[in-house]
Amino acid sequence: MSQPNLEQSIFEDVDVGGDFTVGDITQIGSQTVIQQKPDFFEPALDRYKPSTFKSPNLISQLLTRLTNQRFLVLAGSSDVDKDSLAKHTAACLIESLSAQRMEAISKEWYRSSDPQSIDIELQNTEKTTVFILTQVNPQSFGYDLARIQKAANLCKHYIVMSTDVTFAAWRQPSSTKLFWYELSRGSVADAPQLINTLSQEEALSNWYHHHLKQPRDRLLALGLSFFDGLFDDQFFAALEEIVERVWQRRDASLRALDYRDLENLHTFFNFTETKNQGTKIAIRFPKQRRTLFKIAWHSDRRQILSALPVLVDLIRQSVVGRLANLELYGSDTKCKEIRTVIAETISDIGSISENAIQTTLLQLSADPNTDVQATAAYAMARWRDPEYSLDQQLFKTLHSWLDLMQARHIIAQVEAILRGRNSESSKSSKAEDYIKITVALTISYAALYDAPRGMEGSTGLSQECCDLLEKLATDPSPVVRDVFLSYTLPRALQIHLRQLRQWLQDKIQQQVSPTHSHSAIINFNQAIAASLAGTYRRDSEATIKILEHWEDEGRKRLSEVIDPAKVTSRESLLATVARTYGEIEPQPELGQLTASSIVDRLQQMLQGEKHPFVREAILFALCRQARSHFDEIEFQLQSLVANLQESEWQEIADLLSDIYVEQRVQLSGGDYWSAKPIQIGNYSYRYQIWTKQARPQTQIEEAMYHSWLTSESNPAAQQIALRAANAFADRVDRDEEQEQQRILNNLDREQTAIVPQPKQMPTRSTYNPLVKHFVPWLAVFLKWLQYGLFKRIYCNALTGRWSYYQNTVSNILPEALKQDLSSRFTMAFVIGRLRGLGSRDVQIIVDLLDLSIVIAKNPGSVVIIGLLLVGGLGWLLTLFGR
Repeated sequence: MSQPNLEQSIFEDVDVGGDFTVGDITQIGSQTVIQQKPDFFEPALDRYKPSTFKSPNLISQLLTRLTNQRFLVLAGSSDVDKDSLAKHTAACLIESLSAQRMEAISKEWYRSSDPQSIDIELQNTEKTTVFILTQVNPQSFGYDLARIQKAANLCKHYIVMSTDVTFAAWRQPSSTKLFWYELSRGSVADAPQLINTLSQEEALSNWYHHHLKQPRDRLLALGLSFFDGLFDDQFFAALEEIVERVWQRRDASLRALDYRDLENLHTFFNFTETKNQGTKIAIRFPKQRRTLFKIAWHSDRRQILSALPVLVDLIRQSVVGRLANLELYGSDTKCKEIRTVIAETISDIGSISENAIQTTLLQLSADPNTDVQATAAYAMARWRDPEYSLDQQLFKTLHSWLDLMQARHIIAQVEAILRGRNSESSKSSKAEDYIKITVALTISYAALYDAPRGMEGSTGLSQECCDLLEKLATDPSPVVRDVFLSYTLPRALQIHLRQLRQWLQDKIQQQVSPTHSHSAIINFNQAIAASLAGTYRRDSEATIKILEHWEDEGRKRLSEVIDPAKVTSRESLLATVARTYGEIEPQPELGQLTASSIVDRLQQMLQGEKHPFVREAILFALCRQARSHFDEIEFQLQSLVANLQESEWQEIADLLSDIYVEQRVQLSGGDYWSAKPIQIGNYSYRYQIWTKQARPQTQIEEAMYHSWLTSESNPAAQQIALRAANAFADRVDRDEEQEQQRILNNLDREQTAIVPQPKQMPTRSTYNPLVKHFVPWLAVFLKWLQYGLFKRIYCNALTGRWSYYQNTVSNILPEALKQDLSSRFTMAFVIGRLRGLGSRDVQIIVDLLDLSIVIAKNPGSVVIIGLLLVGGLGWLLTLFGR
């Protein structure tokens, strides 16, 4: 049955067994799924199958290469419809696999997809899949095709890729020609449907002006070009905005456009059906779009220019929180896709006339949302494509925007735009900040067009990009620096890490100055760490070498005198290294770092490190790795905490508490859903309640209660375990017990008021180090007497391991007294919960601890019991003496 949502069921006892959604989180049985946008869709390849699509003779060669290499790149002449050939090749391979009784499916990526999504999709897709990547350029994969082939082989999938970029421009080693196929018009002459019949500008002009006889046909061709790559529903919704708001006002006789109007355009566009998302409309030969705009510029320029303000509105409405039209903005994918295709349209128009889009770019730049600003940035950065050859135009524009003297009229335009929108953001941010942010975002894309230094003769990142990086890195505006660190630097380092490593080291060390607070240095170091973690996925070898070099530099600068209040360049460098290890996602399947080896490196850094700034960074990194890989590193973490200072224990306890909450939410097999949700970040989760049997323990509870708590040789682990147990109780367990009791008592279906615990008056801690040994010894002795009378098995266990139990309680007692002082109710709850675990060792430890707390909190009783014991021993000695 379908579960009610949280608001409906918060007063009800709901049986486990269905699905329910809370916010953006979908709970399916025991699985919690955070909904994410898909980066791939499943095309329907029926029209590309051999039975319906005329195969060129070379198809057998293509299939052989794809089968052997699991990766095929279709390149060569721009007059060959490589996208259609890629789909046909995929369809043929799927049929071939099917004939061998091997089932396979196909997936095609969106043009707006994050390039790294292919890695994730390859790893997460279990069923054999043929991935189709169309219109790929070198910057999409950091000029590294071999990495993609390796990933495809490792995951047992196939990839068919099409590109209009030459082999020379890809700058690939000769070994990659094994999966590279250079196409020409002659090589597919026997499949004329793959050949561009409008390859000459004159032929395209004739088609546009004479074959498309009606003005509406030409407008539709322009509209399809504006929104190249969208699915049909989104395409028509976007086109209607332009038709109704602009073109019909210019020509009242123009009726709404519909599917029947597409019949004359199949020569220019591909219409690809999908399994469940409609029809994808894309230009067959991408370079023709810019040529078409050039042709139309002379006759329909006003139609093109009049559409630009509408394109700006479509972009602005696509950002989160402004969704108004499901066809246009029904998902994150649709929003990102429409921004991408419109950015490419603006870029193409700007390549014809930069002045024509100047206002458009400024309108996008003056938006407070980074996604909108990034659309303008991406549009300008595309001018670096070799097909445009507009590098100088781009850098001239960017430098003029950054030069405040030259940019006065630009700033005035942005200020006017902001005033016109009358937004709160226009009052809190300066116009020049909006401009600089757009420049920073533009460089983040522009840097990707330079091949890494040393690759097939490349000189690396251009000097113009390097100069702009330096300007942005030292900009006085905090918002500009934030964008630089969050967007510009990560993208630049993905490809140019080796070239920028010394510059990056200098920047880390230059952050240490009296004008920068500790928090500012931490934010900078964390941003660098996140960027380096991103580069690790592409170039793990270079990333690790840089981290090891920086760590060596830090060791060499170690001084005997440490000023905890002062952060030097050494501490900044080492903290960045540690934080990077925390951000790295291990990839053991590729022979790289594992979570265990990362923790080993962090443990080595921790040993002997005295500066709190560096130790804080190491702890942060350990917590990051433990959150994702606790099971793998639990034993190492238990050992490592012995080297922590007591002031650092709380961070580990907080981590353990967070992991417990996440594991508790995932725990399945219960009888009811909780009525009261747990808050994790911005999301609310419900968890399952057991009423018919004891709840199974989470993995972290098993570790805390049966390993850490009983580890006599590691007092720090024992005390942290007890502190964590108290946190478990405060965050979940006490509420869970109330929920369980409410259900068992079959209370009315109304929310049971939780009576707040009265605040305890602060009291002075009664713990004295002098009783650390005497109180546990006394508790063991008294319990030994009690067990001797009522629990002979426990008495024998205590007799055989007297020293172990005494030392364990001695280790835990200081922390137990602190927790008891903080909240007696919670400490009593934890003791009760631990008693019910069923483990004899834990049962005895908890009994002893409970008694020790009572004795330590009542020192008078210690004196009385001590006197009684002394008196009793004296009487025994006297008795035996007689």
